Amino acid sequence: MVMKDTTEGPLKGGNSGSFKHNNTVAPNEDKVFPLFDNRGKTAIVTGAGAGIGLAVAQGFAESGANVAIWYHGNRKALDRAKEIEEEYGVRCEPRGVFIWGRC
Repeated sequence: MVMKDTTEGPLKGGNSGSFKHNNTVAPNEDKVFPLFDNRGKTAIVTGAGAGIGLAVAQGFAESGANVAIWYHGNRKALDRAKEIEEEYGVRCEPRGVFIWGRC
């Protein structure tokens, strides 16, 4: 039995299952964020009043996304939302949420 290769994309041309090498060009950027464009999108980030959640919210805002910050008890999220709006020029809405129940 002879199998015909109908593979599309990076695997095309072989049945080995391995990707072809050197089929892309690495970006020539000094920073990572210019490679991402989230303008016109909205990110929902939980726990963005401080720490990792705040850094994630700032990253989305820097890439152009509007951000919804969900928080439970850390009221600093209200101030952080204002700071994100001012610094990145996006809309940032803090929302107090309480999620309860079994998953």
